[in-house]
Amino acid sequence: MLNQVHTMLSDQSTGLLSYPAFVFFLFREFARYQRYGPPLAVVVFEIGMKMENEIVPIPPPVVVSIVEKIRSVASPLDMVCLIGGGEFAALLISRNAAGAMDFAAALHDSLRDERLCTAIGAASIPETCNHPEVLVAAARQAKEMAKTSPLPYILFPSQP
Repeated sequence: MLNQVHTMLSDQSTGLLSYPAFVFFLFREFARYQRYGPPLAVVVFEIGMKMENEIVPIPPPVVVSIVEKIRSVASPLDMVCLIGGGEFAALLISRNAAGAMDFAAALHDSLRDERLCTAIGAASIPETCNHPEVLVAAARQAKEMAKTSPLPYILFPSQP
C-alpha cells in the first residue's frame, strides 16, 4: 500500500515527489512548525549541462544519475521534488538555516562534475521568513543570486 501511495505522489520519470505533493508537505510541515516550533528549510537548486559556450537542460539519462546523487545527500525525512526544467527543491524537516547550508554544501560536493553547472539557494523558517510561499520564493531568489556569484550556494538574507 505504501508503494502505491508513493507512486501516486511521485513524478514518474524521476521517482521524486511531484511538485504538488511537495507543496502539500510544505504546508503540512509549516502547520507543524506553527504548533510545535521545529524549524524547516527549503533548498532550491538548478542543474544544467555545459555544452560549448552555453548551459543546456539535462538529458534524461543524466537525470537518473543526478537523482541518485541527490538521494545520497538527502536524509530519510527530506522531501525532494523535480520542479521542472532542471530545477529541483528539497524540503528539509527540522533543519534551520545552518542545516540548509550543510545540505547545500553536501549537494554541491556530490554534484561536482566539470560537465554540470549548479546554482543552489536556501531559506529557512524562522530565520528567513514565517510563511511557506515566501520561503520557496526566497530560496529561488537565493538560487538566482548564486548563478552570478562566485559562491555555488547562497542562503537568503535573514530578516532584520
